Amino acid sequence: MDKTADLLSTEEIISCRIRFPRDAPHEKEAIPAEQWFKDAADSGGDFYFLFVPDAPSATDLRKETEERLNELRDASGEPAIELFAKPYRIVWFPSRAIVLGGDSLTEEMFSALVEFASLENRLGKLEAESAACLEACQNDIPLTHAVGPQDLLRQTHVNKMTEQIASSRMEFVRLTPCFDNLCGRLTPQTKHVISELTEKKRVWDDRIEAVDDQLEFLGDLYELANDRLTEFRYFRRETSLEFWIIALLVLELAVMLWEVYALSFHG
Repeated sequence: MDKTADLLSTEEIISCRIRFPRDAPHEKEAIPAEQWFKDAADSGGDFYFLFVPDAPSATDLRKETEERLNELRDASGEPAIELFAKPYRIVWFPSRAIVLGGDSLTEEMFSALVEFASLENRLGKLEAESAACLEACQNDIPLTHAVGPQDLLRQTHVNKMTEQIASSRMEFVRLTPCFDNLCGRLTPQTKHVISELTEKKRVWDDRIEAVDDQLEFLGDLYELANDRLTEFRYFRRETSLEFWIIALLVLELAVMLWEVYALSFHG
């Protein structure tokens, strides 16, 4: 259940865990700020968001947050992205985001950051799926040019891979416009933050282009594999049919010769 309004209206500090189920609305859950760092250390696929305002009540948390940023940098395995959009300082990690500064966080900024996290989460899943398919397809490359009787047993596997790639391609087509659509409805300050995140996360320069190339390659590979299996199955069926036709003709000829021999013998 989306509780964005409640989080923004009832707490100066925003500390929450967000889940992004596939084909379902985001699920946001407020968690105690003192528990945030413990839970965020092992995100488990969830997204953790923390906003610490410039307020006397948040002084201790702000100090702790500043001290523990290095721990999060080490745990993330990749450099953090830091952005400044007055009055906010935004520190972005994989599966985690911290916003410092300001008296409160605007609903637009909060929603836009969560939406970007959701889109990047979807892109990450596509990257993982295409990478897994590339690994799995190694044993299927021979199906594109050399098919034998034993390979017909792999048709179920090829069908499964074809469906999975088609599903990933559909998700890719739905996802790619979303980054532009998100920026198109934002105020300049928030749009600048999301545009910077998109650029620094190399969404367009590397990641979307790479997934597009991988899915195109996989689609071509399994389309060719399906064609070869279909052709071989048809060839095998036709060969079998021709064999039986020849066998029947030979049998008919044998019967005719037997009849001729029998007539000659009795005559």
